Amino acid sequence: MTELNVERARQAIVEHTRRLGESAAAAGPDAAVPTAAKWTITDLVEHVGQTQHWVAEIIERRITDPTQLPTEMAVRPADPRQWQVWLSESGAAGRERMLR
Repeated sequence: MTELNVERARQAIVEHTRRLGESAAAAGPDAAVPTAAKWTITDLVEHVGQTQHWVAEIIERRITDPTQLPTEMAVRPADPRQWQVWLSESGAAGRERMLR
């Protein structure tokens, strides 16, 4: 069994986010998410991208006080053709900020 460590976790986030972007592009924005019946690919991309941007900001600012958590979420690009880049940036941002 492979041991999970911080670097493997960082790499996995980036790789799985890349794969999500590819899958989202192939499926299309209105496709249903099989494991979340009421969600579309648009909902999933927005949720994952916003969460990763949010966490990256927490890491960047080294927030430990819950009252200081970011209150604004990243805005998903309206054009689905830009989702892969936006998702990749969100995954990489958290990874890069964790390295600092």
